Amino acid sequence: MFSSKTAISHGPYGGTAFANILVFAPHTYDIVRTAYTEESCTIHRTLSVTEGGELMVKPWTGFVILYVLLLGGCAQPPADQITSAEQAIKDAQQSGAATYIADEYAKLEGGMAAIRKEVADQEAKFALFRDYGKVDQLVATVKTDAERVKTDSLKKMEEAKMAAVQAHHAAADAVKHAADLIAAAPAGKDRAALESIKTDAEALKASLNDVQMMIDKSDYLTAQTKAKAIQEKSQALSHEVETALAKIGKAKPVRTKKK
Repeated sequence: MFSSKTAISHGPYGGTAFANILVFAPHTYDIVRTAYTEESCTIHRTLSVTEGGELMVKPWTGFVILYVLLLGGCAQPPADQITSAEQAIKDAQQSGAATYIADEYAKLEGGMAAIRKEVADQEAKFALFRDYGKVDQLVATVKTDAERVKTDSLKKMEEAKMAAVQAHHAAADAVKHAADLIAAAPAGKDRAALESIKTDAEALKASLNDVQMMIDKSDYLTAQTKAKAIQEKSQALSHEVETALAKIGKAKPVRTKKK
């Protein structure tokens, strides 16, 4: 039978020393001293003190090591810091980083993967030799980079929004110009052709609503692409109508400037 007592004092390395006293016999005490630093724990030696005051260094035994590990524990991964790094990456992703600065966002994901690998590498080591100092450094880097990526992404998103709105206005102007030309064109013998052109123009006008919906959903890049396509098709219709009008002497060809 044995009992234990624990005394706490300042250790020789700037940390805290824990003296776990194991009583194995009425007159003999084994003292296990463990000095802790910030990043890992280091066990120094076991001392045996007799009732008469004699001090004797005793070798480690498997039981004593196990006892110290259970009582003191060693370095643990910085779970809270890792969670905050994951949140920082999530915030960057929600700011559109994966869309507007995909390469930088990929680097953030790579940094998070490096953190997980380093944690796994340390956990694979014997408990006394684990050191999560590198994890702390990787976490700090990822959090700093994630904040920068978030800021840059928001800037890129705002620029894309402005470009999409401008493209939408340009497409709307092109559609209106085509519709005005069609309305002024006489049917004549090409009534069927004119009706077909009119149908195409109406479809392009309806597509402008799709562009606006994309802008409302912050899908600016897709909105910009679709708006430009509408503008180009509208300009093609206008050119077709102007050419037809020129043939019958009702109007001269007008070159539409692309916006």
